[in-house]
Amino acid sequence: GMIYVNGIPVVVFEFKTAIQENCTIHNAYVQLTTRYKRDIPELFKYNAFCVISDGVNNKAGSFFAPYEFYYAWRRISGLSKDVDGIDSMFTLIQGMLHQNRLRDIIQNFIVFEVESGKLIKKITRYQQFRAVHKTVNKIKTGKSKKEKGGVIWHTQGSGKSISMCCYAGKILQQPAMHNPTLLIVTDRNDLDGQLFETFSNAQDLLKQTPVQANNRDELRR
Repeated sequence: GMIYVNGIPVVVFEFKTAIQENCTIHNAYVQLTTRYKRDIPELFKYNAFCVISDGVNNKAGSFFAPYEFYYAWRRISGLSKDVDGIDSMFTLIQGMLHQNRLRDIIQNFIVFEVESGKLIKKITRYQQFRAVHKTVNKIKTGKSKKEKGGVIWHTQGSGKSISMCCYAGKILQQPAMHNPTLLIVTDRNDLDGQLFETFSNAQDLLKQTPVQANNRDELRR
């Protein structure tokens, strides 16, 4: 299956049956990234992301991502907790594929990073999407510095840099923010370099070229 926007195929689905034990969600991934990539590569020129399912497990991810980076969209507004299994198809469709959210993901939540010399396309996970939106809303509606502030807790490898990057791109587009200047502060030189590289690779998302300050004078300028 496919989702078209103005005739452009932006989402591709691959479903496998749930009644055959030897037909898994991983088979759906292999079908997309091996056979379809070989036989119909033109289909993925404008692809935003792909959805794979075996009727029970339902995940989405970048066409270029390894299988382990396909994730379920486990919650939508109104649900008190994350869901899994068959229910995750409902949350994926109502959440990730809702027309407003789909446009938002395409515009603000797809980033590119260079890993081991290779350009990698990455799609937000639902918790990153939710965190960015809650943060932007807090900034826009908070009446004081305390109300505008807060903490987003990440575990190692959960996508801190991408969350920051997507937040930056989103906040820069808010008319109420009057074209803000964003300052990214880190506590280690190696982390500073990594974050600068992440933001530099996201110039299309940020609509500007980030600048790294190496000393106090550069920071003042």
